[in-house]
Amino acid sequence: MFKDFQPDPLIKKILVLNNKYGNSLKFHKKCSTVIKEFSNPEFITNVFKQYISDKNFLNKKWKSYEIPHLVIYENEDISIVYNIFNPTANEGSEIAAHLIHHHQSFILSSYIMAGPGYHTIEFEKEVKYLNENNSYILKPSKSFLHKKDKVNILQENIPHLIFNVPETTISIALWTEKKEEKFDKKYYSSTHDRLSYFKKNGLYYGLSENDFLTEVSRNINYKDDSKIHIQSICYFLQEFGNEQRSYLSQIISNPNISEKWRYWLNMLSTNTKINVPLIKNNLNTLGNKMKIEDFNY
Repeated sequence: MFKDFQPDPLIKKILVLNNKYGNSLKFHKKCSTVIKEFSNPEFITNVFKQYISDKNFLNKKWKSYEIPHLVIYENEDISIVYNIFNPTANEGSEIAAHLIHHHQSFILSSYIMAGPGYHTIEFEKEVKYLNENNSYILKPSKSFLHKKDKVNILQENIPHLIFNVPETTISIALWTEKKEEKFDKKYYSSTHDRLSYFKKNGLYYGLSENDFLTEVSRNINYKDDSKIHIQSICYFLQEFGNEQRSYLSQIISNPNISEKWRYWLNMLSTNTKINVPLIKNNLNTLGNKMKIEDFNY
């Protein structure tokens, strides 16, 4: 996102590998060691500094269902992102945090830089549609804890399910888009209209992206400009950035900054402990309580 990062040695390492291997699985494997280096406190602080000097970012209205995140770098081929996964106040780590979904033609490398991680279940790529009851056949293929200091590479069009984190977990995500593949027409693996899936009474049902957004917006807890996103980002910096925060005073003194940002930046500036953010209402499952034990693998 921020062009100033392009000369950074870490970004250069990624760009050199991308130029050599393209947006391929081999590229992701080669980057598995490099992306761990983005957990450096100085680098995290530099990313944060650029964001809070950007008026558009400070005025961003977050959607309640969005994962708090900071984009480290992106161009037409790659994207590198810090993702902040927060625990849910009224649900345990055995409950799904999102509907089953895939990332279309994108390959994802995910490195857990902090926190215990989360349980995830992956399914076979080919998803068969059943006309008689409008359901789908999904076959679990892999179930594991994606834990701290581990990199997991999720290939394109692989349906997967992630579960709630027991404690705040930070991942570094590297995305690339792979050229569209051709699939047998009897299977649903569309890269044009992503489906999310949920399991009910032993059957899997699909929901288009537009229908998902319509349904989530109807929830009484849906809103813009959720303060938990701002709290999460400031918590992230306090826990994992460096301790030099004199640069915050100018931002805080700006009369145009929102009170939500001013509140959390003041806590950062004075080194007042920021509590672990808690999600009070998880909107991303649309009320479907899927548990790890519900899946055979």
